Amino acid sequence: MAAPIILALDGLERPAALSLAEKVAGKVFAVKVHDLYLAEGPALVGALKRHGRVWVDLKFHDIPATVRSEVKRLVSAGADLLTVHASGGREMIEAAVEAGGPERILAVTVLTSLSWYDCRALFGDSPELLVQRLGRLAAETGARGIVCSPLEAKALAADASTANLWRVTPGIRPTWYQDPGDQKRVATPREALAGGSTHLVIGRPIVQAPDPSAALDRTIAELGAR
Repeated sequence: MAAPIILALDGLERPAALSLAEKVAGKVFAVKVHDLYLAEGPALVGALKRHGRVWVDLKFHDIPATVRSEVKRLVSAGADLLTVHASGGREMIEAAVEAGGPERILAVTVLTSLSWYDCRALFGDSPELLVQRLGRLAAETGARGIVCSPLEAKALAADASTANLWRVTPGIRPTWYQDPGDQKRVATPREALAGGSTHLVIGRPIVQAPDPSAALDRTIAELGAR
């Protein structure tokens, strides 16, 4: 059984990404691409899908008609998961769900690179309150899940209106990896799962390791799940 890890392949070139996807097949829930998709295009999705699920993380945020068209293109390319910004509003999320099917749509709430102070300055609210509000909107519009930091997942899991959403959390830093990078709201893998996360997005600690496969195995061992 695969670990609840989504491996972010961002920063890799196509040969390295395909090689790593093959090595981790069956060990992770999915792989995620963003910049690599922009460089390689739809054909990359088909190549990666030989090894499992593919999340194309383009975080659409536009008028509903444009988002509907963009989602249809990614579905045609074979994307299993894709993202829209929940702050794009009800009609935009509904357009994405209609075009892609609810099982594919993840709504991004508050980026993990934003601190508490950033959220207050930008949106006039704390990350916790903002994520809860956007999470309820995502649930009402039929999205499969949301993307939030591991620090907000517990409240969403405890709220009946959002408890059934996938809570997909970047900002995951294994205990053996000390560099938080540009992430502000972070947790270890075990902390995240204990706090209500359902899927953990991990990239740099694994893909930038001298031996990415060994780093993944070490992370899975840390979860205590395998």
